[in-house]
Amino acid sequence: MKHPSASAHEKKVAARGDRAPQSVKAQENRDRGNGGLRLGVSRCLQGEAVRYDGASRSDPWVTEERPENELHWVSVCPEVEMGMDVPREPVQLEGDAAAPRMRGVDSRIDHTCAMHEWAGEKLTELGVEDLDGFVLKGRSPSCGVLDTDLFANDAVTVTGRVDGIFTAALRRAFPFLPLTTETLLARRDGREIFLRRARLYRRYKEVIALGGDPSTLELLHREARQVLSNLGHVLPASREDARIELLEAAFQRALTSLGGKPSHTKELTTYGQLLHDLLDPKPGS
Repeated sequence: MKHPSASAHEKKVAARGDRAPQSVKAQENRDRGNGGLRLGVSRCLQGEAVRYDGASRSDPWVTEERPENELHWVSVCPEVEMGMDVPREPVQLEGDAAAPRMRGVDSRIDHTCAMHEWAGEKLTELGVEDLDGFVLKGRSPSCGVLDTDLFANDAVTVTGRVDGIFTAALRRAFPFLPLTTETLLARRDGREIFLRRARLYRRYKEVIALGGDPSTLELLHREARQVLSNLGHVLPASREDARIELLEAAFQRALTSLGGKPSHTKELTTYGQLLHDLLDPKPGS
């Protein structure tokens, strides 16, 4: 069976470089969350018993009590929401890393198309939610972040690690959205970096929503430089300096492309991509 291509929604959003949603509900969400970040989260990390074995994986940072307006959670469980039972047969990813199949470990039932169909609809909902970041269940066939085992077609041999199928769709639809897992959040610096990335992404969306407003771009860049400068305890000094130089050059190109007038340019999208890549931690980093 041919692997389904990205949905029209995914292609449209990816092409526009994460422009902020313009719907009334999205604006209401931004206003309501003005005092805090809007973060997606895997439901099992909130303590919900939705995993294949009927258990949860409650994460202490996710479930921590905090001021009401600090964080706003949007809960998702791909496997349950696409119609799978609790408990259920475990699934795993197999085949091509670029187009993995999601199959039942024992039954060999292929759930790939059903997951893609559900994800396409869910991405539309999440676009309205106007998320600033997403905390996902690591190593999950649906939600893993470059840490999910990929098996060969023999269903036994592990050939590498990839994104879960929902996570891959999330990346295509919202390419600059900060993603993390409970494993990365277990480290204090991991939590710090994720929250800083989420705030920068939120500011970037403000730049886009204002049509590429130069003054807001300058504010974003000052904040980005500060974040990169504060990563000295995580990154070697040489890497830190190189990152700031790269970002500075991209900022100057983006600002020049605006010509003092609000607009959305290719250079502005490139700046957003570079900012995302520079701060995006990889597994094991």
